[in-house]
Amino acid sequence: GIGRFTFDSGTLVLRDDQTLDPVRLAQLDIASPLGVGRDFTVEGTATIAAPLVVTGGSLTVGAVVNPENLILDGGGFFVNASDLTIAALTSVAATDGAGVAVSNGALVNNGELNLIRSGAGATLASTNAAGAQINGINSNLQFNDGLTNEGEINLINGSFIGDLTTTAGGKLTLAGTTSFFSGDVTLSDSSSILLDIAGDEAGEFDTVTATNEVTVDGLLSVSLSGGFEPTVGQEFTVLTANSVIDAGLALAGPAAGVFDLVITPNSIVLRAAAAAAGDFSGDGVVNNEDLNLLLSNWGAAVPPVPTGWNGSLPSPAAIDNDELNALLNTWGFGTGTAVPEPSTLVLLLPALLAHRTRRRCG
Repeated sequence: GIGRFTFDSGTLVLRDDQTLDPVRLAQLDIASPLGVGRDFTVEGTATIAAPLVVTGGSLTVGAVVNPENLILDGGGFFVNASDLTIAALTSVAATDGAGVAVSNGALVNNGELNLIRSGAGATLASTNAAGAQINGINSNLQFNDGLTNEGEINLINGSFIGDLTTTAGGKLTLAGTTSFFSGDVTLSDSSSILLDIAGDEAGEFDTVTATNEVTVDGLLSVSLSGGFEPTVGQEFTVLTANSVIDAGLALAGPAAGVFDLVITPNSIVLRAAAAAAGDFSGDGVVNNEDLNLLLSNWGAAVPPVPTGWNGSLPSPAAIDNDELNALLNTWGFGTGTAVPEPSTLVLLLPALLAHRTRRRCG
C-alpha cells in the first residue's frame, strides 16, 4: 500500500519482497532507528536501498540484497531462508552487542565483515573468500558447519565456535589477552599469533585455548611489556588444545631471542632461554647494539661492568678478545641474521684495534 502509520513498538511483519528505499522506510515508520522493542520482519527478500539503522530492535529477512546499507549498533540482524552474501568492495559492520545470524544458510563473504563487541554466525558451511576480510574485536563467531578462510581473518580477544580452516592462500591473525576456539583450527604459513607477556601471573600474558585440534604454522610473535624480564627457564603456556600439530610454526617478534619455542602434543610453551654469550645489552638479540657496546668499552677494566652492559657479563680483568669472540660466535642470535664470514672478522679487527689505540692515547 501507499499509506503511512506509526510503528512505535511491537513486531511489524511484511510477507512480500520489499525494496526499502527512503520513501518506503518513511511509509513504514522505520526511517528512524529500530530501537529496543521494535522488530521488523520481511518474509521475502529485503533490498536495502537506503541506510537502515538497528540500535536495539531487530531486522529479520528471508533474504537480503545490499546488506552494506545496514547500520548495526546493537540489536539483531537475522537471515532465515538464504545465504548472507557480502559483495566485494562492500562492508557490513556490527557494534555494541549487535548480532548477525544466518539460521538456514551460509555466510559468503567477498568483502569485509567488521565486528566490535558483537557476534556473527551461520548454520551452513561458510567462506571468507580470497581478498575478503573478517575483523573481530571482543567478539564471538559461531559457524556450525565451519568456516573456510581463503582471505584474511583478524581476531582480538574473542571466541570462535566451529571448525576454522585457513587455506594456503589465507591468513589468520590472533591477538589479545584471550582467544577461545571450540572446534578444529588450521593456520596457514602466512598466519600469525601475536602474544604479549607483561608478567608471569594468569592474565598478565596472552593465551589461546582450543578444545579440539590446532594445526599451527606461520609465526608466533612475542613481545615483552611493562618492564617484565623472565628468569632463565621460566615457562609460559601460551596455547593449549586437545591436540597440537606443528606444521612449521616459527618464533618471531621483538622478544623472540628471549625464548625457546616448545611444542608439545597439547600445548605451546615459551621457555625463557639463557642469554647468548654475545648479548651484552640483554635485549635477547646479538646485533649492532652489542657491537657498539664492545667498541665503546674495548680495553676497559672489569669490574666495574660498563653502563648499558645488561646482558652476558664480561670476563674479569678487561673487555677484550674474549668478548669479541663471544660476539662473533653468536652474531645474529634472535634476529635470523647469519654469523659473519671470516672476511667480516678481518674487517672488524682493525676497527677494534684503532678504537683501542685511540682510548689509550686519550
